[in-house]
Amino acid sequence: MLSSYRTAAGCRASDTPRILEMKDLLAASIECVQDEHVGQPPHSGLEMLAKAVVCPSCRSTLATTPPTGTTVMNCPECGERFSITSSGTERSNHSLAAAPSATPPDTVSAFVGSGGAASTRETLVAPAGPPRSGEFPFLAPPQQLDELGRLGPYRVLGLLGTGGMGAVFRAEDPALRRQIALKVMLPQFASHPTAKARFLREARSQAAVEHNHIIAIHQVGEEGGIPFIAMPMLKGESLADSLKTNPAVPVAEAVRIAREIAEGLAAAHGSGLVHRDIKPANIWLEGRERQVKVLDFGLARAEAEGDGAEAVTQQGAIIGTPAYMSPEQATGEPVDTRTDLFSLGVVLYQMLTGQQPFIGKNVPATLSAVTSYTPPRPAELNPSVPADLDGLTMRLLAKAVTDRPASAELVVQALRAVESGMNSAGSEPAPPPVTNPKATDPTPRKRSPWLLVGSLAAIAGFAVLAANMMKTRNAAGPKVEAKAPEGTPPAVAQNRKEPPTNPDPKQEPAKAASDRALAELAIRLGGGVRINDGDIRIKALADLPKEPFRLTGLVVVSEKVSEADWANFKGCKSLTYLDLPHTTISDAGLANFQGCKSVTYLDLTNTQVTDAGLACFQEFKSLTQITLSQTTITGAGLVHFKNCSNLQALHLGSCTRLTDPGIEHFKGIKYLTVLDLSSTKVTDTGLASFKDCADMKELNLSRTAVTQVGLAHFKDCKNLTILSLERTDTTDAGLAQFKGCAELGYVFLKGTKVTKAGVAEFAKARPQCRTEWDGGVVEPR
Repeated sequence: MLSSYRTAAGCRASDTPRILEMKDLLAASIECVQDEHVGQPPHSGLEMLAKAVVCPSCRSTLATTPPTGTTVMNCPECGERFSITSSGTERSNHSLAAAPSATPPDTVSAFVGSGGAASTRETLVAPAGPPRSGEFPFLAPPQQLDELGRLGPYRVLGLLGTGGMGAVFRAEDPALRRQIALKVMLPQFASHPTAKARFLREARSQAAVEHNHIIAIHQVGEEGGIPFIAMPMLKGESLADSLKTNPAVPVAEAVRIAREIAEGLAAAHGSGLVHRDIKPANIWLEGRERQVKVLDFGLARAEAEGDGAEAVTQQGAIIGTPAYMSPEQATGEPVDTRTDLFSLGVVLYQMLTGQQPFIGKNVPATLSAVTSYTPPRPAELNPSVPADLDGLTMRLLAKAVTDRPASAELVVQALRAVESGMNSAGSEPAPPPVTNPKATDPTPRKRSPWLLVGSLAAIAGFAVLAANMMKTRNAAGPKVEAKAPEGTPPAVAQNRKEPPTNPDPKQEPAKAASDRALAELAIRLGGGVRINDGDIRIKALADLPKEPFRLTGLVVVSEKVSEADWANFKGCKSLTYLDLPHTTISDAGLANFQGCKSVTYLDLTNTQVTDAGLACFQEFKSLTQITLSQTTITGAGLVHFKNCSNLQALHLGSCTRLTDPGIEHFKGIKYLTVLDLSSTKVTDTGLASFKDCADMKELNLSRTAVTQVGLAHFKDCKNLTILSLERTDTTDAGLAQFKGCAELGYVFLKGTKVTKAGVAEFAKARPQCRTEWDGGVVEPR
């Protein structure tokens, strides 16, 4: 066996050499690489003398042993596989990218982040012979044997990765004789003013913040029209890679990592920057101490940055990583520093439980989960999570911006308090999280695979709007601010936001007592409640206030609730929020809520309710959201909602018996902003019922018989954000009708008749839109 290693990095030959893969195109200086003898018996690398070999591709100088016969080597810098003989080197057709991954935790890497080399693996291909920079013509010719070329003052030594709009090189600063990572924008993108502005904004954003937990910037420069960023070479691994290896992070370690992330964010926020893409891949664990470094400010925006000529990101564009986005970011609404706190909450939740809180089978389902699904509390999946940390995590994940901590600094203080409490309690290292098989997929508790339903005010990601959709309409039509739903009572005392209480404890004592008993029953049944018209969902008996209160919201998702249990809620007339998805409630159980005529939110997803049972809602004229997805209802049941003139969100996905006459009962409704008719029998004729819904933001018509004729009713919806037309007969002409929808952020076209030319034409008109079709994905520009 033959061992090769990089002497410049101080690596050593190993008794157990390994073939290593350049993970996510980040690995730079790899400790050891196993090489293969061709037709020769193995040798011990310790028994042979080292010899310098130059990779014919990236020109990196490697140290190896003199070959006997022919030996095949893998270059640890670029992945090129080549042969070594006593007479020189020969190129092989293999690449290091095909080798099994075994990257050690202490790999020296350059950060590429979400905006750089993401998921593709590319090998720099260069012919054998003298060093050349032809593969990257923007590099000046090499001046030394080990160089690919020169860029500005730097010696470019090897390619670390390519992807997105740029490439990252291993380079050396000759003046300081230190290794650096050089992030370069490729010429084809550097010529685009908008893309170039975004690249330079990343550099300026990072350089503006000096903090131990934010990666430093050595220099921002431009050479021959090519902008570049010089950054440190980092030793360690990303949190994403760490979680792949060890998804169960000890609680104390998770708290420390989250605190250091929050400290870095506090520094960035203090400089007026919002990161907008906090996720494990952008968190680096540096060295043996695993000190946090927040990476990749490529999506960062100055908090005060407007939408004028200098703004790079168009308003309404949905930019970021879906599973870690805040609800307001997922719906293209304006964001502030608290969007980063939501993302931090997602990362913290993942570390504590070993799973992401928001999971979907595709991007629409993930966005739906982000905006409408409430995950199990961390302590439910990992009993080692202390109560204050459990509460803080859920508060970070609050759908409503105002229910999250006000600043990253407050999060730092809260996490320090958690650490102090754990230290004083002498807590042992936490055992691996106790995973709940059902909790790994939010589908059973979600409102529908596509929709954006389900959270208490239903925001919009694919489903609801009230919460973070921000702008809805009241009965008269004027715009009002809609508060986002979910959230939990804050864990930190000084930040705790108590639910509003009755100002006069003596008022309606009997009513208050009755509501308390019903609230306690709902919680014991595994559900939650809302009180006094508040947006906070209370799921623990201890969180109920001691003062009298009104029960205004009921959230039950358990399948174990009996008809007798439902009967207890008969006459609870103060309810405005009725969220009963995936329960066994039948027509008889539903009849107990007939007197709750003030209900504005109704979710009966995947229940046994029939058309006959919906008759109890005939007088419910205040409804603003109706979700009946995955039920057997038809027009005979929907007729009872024909007078709901204030309706804003309608979710009827997978109601497979629903036809055009059924949805005609909603003709004349003007304020609808979310509509899901996926997997129904609705046609172009039925869609005419919604031609007056000019404020439409979320439209899901997947797996229906609609064509461009029906789609024409929505072509003037200027606020349209998400459009799903999968498995329909949509053509290029049908898609072209939406070129004028400036707010479009996501379009889903898989299984349609749209062609490559049609997608390309649409992308030119709406460059900020992410388009998925049978040919792949067109990312926003």
